[in-house]
Amino acid sequence: MIVSQFAYAGSSILGKLALGQGLSALVFVVYRHLIAMLILAPLAYVLERNRRPSFSFGVMLKIFILAMLGITIQQNVYYVGLHLISPTVASALGNVIPAFTFLLAIVLRMEKLNLKTVILLGAFVTSPMIQLHFESPEKGDAWLKGSALMLFGYFACSVSLVLQVRTPGAVCISTARIS
Repeated sequence: MIVSQFAYAGSSILGKLALGQGLSALVFVVYRHLIAMLILAPLAYVLERNRRPSFSFGVMLKIFILAMLGITIQQNVYYVGLHLISPTVASALGNVIPAFTFLLAIVLRMEKLNLKTVILLGAFVTSPMIQLHFESPEKGDAWLKGSALMLFGYFACSVSLVLQVRTPGAVCISTARIS
C-alpha cells in the first residue's frame, strides 16, 4: 500500500511536470493508455488465457461502462484538474475515494452501516489548517475548478470500484474493503 501511494504521488508530480511543459491533458491520457496496453496486453493474454469468463453482451457492456468511468472519465478529469492545482492537493484529495466508495456501497445496500464499528469522522470533517492566499482571483478560481474536477474524477473512480463487484471478468483496481 505504501509503494502504491508513492507511485500515485510520483505519477501526480510527473503529470504536473508534463502538463506544465505544454502537453495536453487529453494527449497525456492517450499516451498513458497506449503504454499500459503495450505492457499489460501481452501479460494478460499469457497469464489469463485459460481463466477468461464467457463474454456475453451484458458483460461486455458492463466492462465498457467500467472502462469509461474508472479509466477514461476519471483520468481525463484528473489531469485537467491537475493542470489547475498542485500535485500535493491532488494527492490529498485522493483520500476521499474510500469515503465515496463506502457511501455508495451503503446507498446501494452493498454494505451495512454500523456506527459502533465504523468511525468516519476524520474522513468527512476537515478544518482549514492553512489559509490560502492567491495573488489574483483567477488563481483562486483555478484552484476551485481544479479541486472540483479532482473530486468529480475521484467520484467516478468510486462508482467504478462499486460496479466492479457486479461485473464478472472485471479486475478490481483496489481490494481494500471498509467494514
